[in-house]
Amino acid sequence: MTSDEYFPDIGILKQRGLLPETYECVYVTGSIIRGWGNAGSDYDLYVISDRPWVSDTADFVKGTNGRHPIALETTKVAERAWDLEYWLSEQVEALLARVGWDEYRRHGASAGPVTVPERDFLERLLYAVPLHGADWWQEHRERVEQSAFQAIMVGRAARLAGEAIEDAVGMLRSGDHRSAVLAARIAFTYVVDALLTAAGDYSRNPKWHARRFQEVESTLLSSNEYWAIETMRDYSEDRPGAWVERVLDVCRRISKAVSADERWAGPATTG
Repeated sequence: MTSDEYFPDIGILKQRGLLPETYECVYVTGSIIRGWGNAGSDYDLYVISDRPWVSDTADFVKGTNGRHPIALETTKVAERAWDLEYWLSEQVEALLARVGWDEYRRHGASAGPVTVPERDFLERLLYAVPLHGADWWQEHRERVEQSAFQAIMVGRAARLAGEAIEDAVGMLRSGDHRSAVLAARIAFTYVVDALLTAAGDYSRNPKWHARRFQEVESTLLSSNEYWAIETMRDYSEDRPGAWVERVLDVCRRISKAVSADERWAGPATTG
């Protein structure tokens, strides 16, 4: 949380004409709420309504149900940007259905697909602060926690890590050591994402990996081990292949352990 005197509130949003006539929930989230903000950080606000947002100043991105886009607005209060996303209730329901356990059992990590705005929506909902509609927020927060969202994101990150590992191995064999180094770094980024997501931290942006490690206890990779690889502390230009092999071994070990977690089987089915 934050002690910012300009913390978003419903009154300012109403004064600036940034709320629809009716809405189910308004909440603020993002890096500031997590305690990771800085002087240039903005507030991320989500407005949930049963009617599309209509505005001459809004931008739009593709929505989850294919019928209505997600509207985006930005305003500034005391030099702090407030970025708003307007979601329809039906879009939220469609997204939750696509990350349900039934979909996951049918399609595995390919369930969805979950786009960047959709992943951000689901992840940010978990630690948001409701400004209106606390009951709606609590109910949907619990639904995200009980969904297959975590399993889907872990599976995708592990799959992408595996693809990057294969690339790095092929590059080493062909003598393309510099490309192998870059592929190993990509594999490591994905495997760390899988590890942290499995530990309950769903943030997708690699810039927060170090902060996320401070909040997650892992027996598979310590914070110091993570930082040594992330900063390439032991890398030698004379022996790039040795560094790549060490990183790939770490990636394989973590990916295997994370992928084998019994939680990804989901809740028991009946009937």
